[in-house]
Amino acid sequence: MKLNNKLIKKNLRKKKFERKSFFEQGFTFLEFIIVVSLLGLTARLIVPPLKTSLNKSRQKEASLIVNSMLKSSQSYYGIYGFLPKDIGQLSKFANFQKCIANQAEEKGNIVCRNSLPTKVEKQDEIFFSPSGNYKVELRIGEIENEGSMFLVKANPNGGLFAEEGSAVIGCYSPISGISLLKEYSSKKA
Repeated sequence: MKLNNKLIKKNLRKKKFERKSFFEQGFTFLEFIIVVSLLGLTARLIVPPLKTSLNKSRQKEASLIVNSMLKSSQSYYGIYGFLPKDIGQLSKFANFQKCIANQAEEKGNIVCRNSLPTKVEKQDEIFFSPSGNYKVELRIGEIENEGSMFLVKANPNGGLFAEEGSAVIGCYSPISGISLLKEYSSKKA
């Protein structure tokens, strides 16, 4: 009987070491559902802040372009006494580049990513930022009791970013000497 007990104990120890590890056994259906749910919850908590952060970093490109155009228009007005009508007049004070890829308006940064930026033409009043994320427009507007005002607008461009991105608007009034740059927050942030 003692010999039989020893054999039984020996076999139990042997089986104990032969058990498969946790990962070799595989997941039960319930464990699988829990893991998938946790991954979904984590993604739902992390993705929106990452999207907002990405949109803000793209918006900085537009802010730099608009701010540069405002400062150039102030310099131009200071020297010549009237507001610039196109990029050619602004290019004396700063160099502006654009994306000229096909379908830049529809696809934005997807097509501009592989395209080399080129210099903005002198007669351009509308162009796409080098990254393709923004459509930049330049205008001279007449404001009652203010006279002429230099206006620049950078709207989000291309695919999903056109709906989720944030605009940047700038204006300069030579009469009052006020220059304003406004970054608008994302619609769906």
